[in-house]
Amino acid sequence: MKDANGTERAAGLFFVSAGQVNYLIPAGTVNGAATVTLRRNSVDTAQGSVTIDTIAPGIFTANTSGSGVPAAVLFRRRNGVDTFEQVAQLNTTTNTFEPKEIDLGPDGDVVFLIAFGTGIRGLSSLMGASATIGGVNAPIGAVIPAPGFEGLDQINIFIPRTLIGSGLVNVVFTADMKPANTVQIRLK
Repeated sequence: MKDANGTERAAGLFFVSAGQVNYLIPAGTVNGAATVTLRRNSVDTAQGSVTIDTIAPGIFTANTSGSGVPAAVLFRRRNGVDTFEQVAQLNTTTNTFEPKEIDLGPDGDVVFLIAFGTGIRGLSSLMGASATIGGVNAPIGAVIPAPGFEGLDQINIFIPRTLIGSGLVNVVFTADMKPANTVQIRLK
């Protein structure tokens, strides 16, 4: 990757296929226009341009399209016991991921959507993060690097109990005034 200052750095690869290359923006890359060159055996095979910014939030989705149900888990604390639940389920008839219905449980349950994304760790402070679920403000519990995964960010979003019975709702996350892609969950 050659950044806006003309400095070239190797980018670590996560995944390569015929139609997709996932890589980590190298540390020290400056904001602005950058050129990405794919090399195989020291031979340039593809090239493209990207814009680098400190914050460019994106939430990963179960179907990898950037829309629909998030690549996320549900965290629930009930009577001092913590559990994790799936938020996506595979519809084997259509071979698509759909939101699994989320039951917020009885009074006293604390439920967080733990979503995974990228382009968020440059956030100026937790005060610069906000979310809405179904148009209702949803407090952010944490925005942190996901443990054990280079380049993966974790967003803990509290699901307000006022949303019980809301059905299919949009989850909108914003970091330093920049919105991420909208994802959807289903609330019982």
